[in-house]
Amino acid sequence: MVKGFHYLALLLVCACTCTAVEVENVETVCSALKPDTSIPPQRRMVVVGDIHGAYDGLREVLFHANVTTSAEGQCEWVEQPAEGTTLLQIGDIVDRGPGSVEVWRCLDTLAETAPDDSEAVILLGNHDLWWLKGYFGDRNEETDTKANIMEVLQRMRDALGSQRMRGAYLHEVRGIKTIFTHAGFRPEMLSAIRDKQGGDFSPESLVDYYNDKVLEHHNCTSLFCPYRDEIFDAGPDRGGHSIGGPLWTDFGV
Repeated sequence: MVKGFHYLALLLVCACTCTAVEVENVETVCSALKPDTSIPPQRRMVVVGDIHGAYDGLREVLFHANVTTSAEGQCEWVEQPAEGTTLLQIGDIVDRGPGSVEVWRCLDTLAETAPDDSEAVILLGNHDLWWLKGYFGDRNEETDTKANIMEVLQRMRDALGSQRMRGAYLHEVRGIKTIFTHAGFRPEMLSAIRDKQGGDFSPESLVDYYNDKVLEHHNCTSLFCPYRDEIFDAGPDRGGHSIGGPLWTDFGV
């Protein structure tokens, strides 16, 4: 069990063999994932779900996933396969747990020091969006001080501006183009986007549309940005009144 790490899920892709798991025993999980030798080697992918300030748990997961050199020290890359590794964090870094600023420092370090053919990418989650809009109702009252909140906001803005943080990420798994987002696209939202785009509608155009929206609404002149677009809104399944965008959609409801 990963101590103190209640909000994280892990998805590892080893040579395009995709397995989603709850983080119960990281060592057992990682040893059980074996590459499929029938397909050509491709970039390894490590996908980490909601972190919510669980810095110690994040470091343990990254270590056992063979991304970093230690579960207790600094966030430093271990030598990666020749094909490289994509580390993809799919949002909700902040709120609840005590280490939101430390998590951001870790992920920024990994993004800035990634080996050749490797990268660290962060996706926007609904809790991250709340902070960008100035809502801090779920913050950790002991550790999310004003100074730490301002540091996290600056790191988020810098990552959004450089597109190290974005709305969606496209990756090919076994020849299938797979879109990663924090939640998911409902058919109604896909239809609305297709109608707005017109013409060609593809996984690439959908990802570009969403990422362009994130970048557009990030570029406001105030301290907090309103993000007024239905793609950022919650649908009825999450108590909202919009179609329901990919930050919120709950397919379990």
